Amino acid sequence: SSTPSLHVVTEAEAQADNVIALDSPKAIIRSLNRAAAALDASGCDQVISNSLESHGVVWTWENVLIPVLVALGEKWEQTGEGVEQEHLIAESVTGLFRNLANSVTEPENARPVLLACAPHELHTIPMYAIAAGLAEQNIASRVLGARMPADALATAAKKIGPSAIVVWSQTQGTADITIWDSVEPMRPAPLLMSVGPGWQPDLPEGVVKPLDFTSTLIALAAASGR
Repeated sequence: SSTPSLHVVTEAEAQADNVIALDSPKAIIRSLNRAAAALDASGCDQVISNSLESHGVVWTWENVLIPVLVALGEKWEQTGEGVEQEHLIAESVTGLFRNLANSVTEPENARPVLLACAPHELHTIPMYAIAAGLAEQNIASRVLGARMPADALATAAKKIGPSAIVVWSQTQGTADITIWDSVEPMRPAPLLMSVGPGWQPDLPEGVVKPLDFTSTLIALAAASGR
């Protein structure tokens, strides 16, 4: 039988392998958890910022941030520990995503995307993730934050005349479909979108529910004229 030729790994190849390993989701998650455990806020910022620069919003959100936040949430449920780490990362993520969203100075869309949480919903990070994902495509948005009363959403929509209105619900208990009753018809009509695991498939006519983060961004980009 022929002897397989031995491949001598060059230093450059070894370094390349090392770079790939260091840039994998697992390695980034490990670095982020280490910074959070040490309550190192600037360390958290640095790790997330590097990932956003290297991989972009969608990849970082889906491969790093969601797994980390879910794991910390589960740890808290099981042990009552890790709340301070979760809050530290949440602050870091919100700040970085908000900065990205605010970096759009000459947007593609004349009418911004309006992003709000359902009336009793406290989880705002997904809204900022969407805003940051849109900003990467040079699409402007306005984030109205947590627990948005229906009448306030209607007033904001009337003032802004958005290209799309997005309402986030994390849990079924906050998914109040009557929020859509308050939004008056306008011309041109905005895309109406219920986003998040809280919403059930049965939504008012004309309101869409995207499958995932990427399809949310694609639909909003299309509504914004991209």
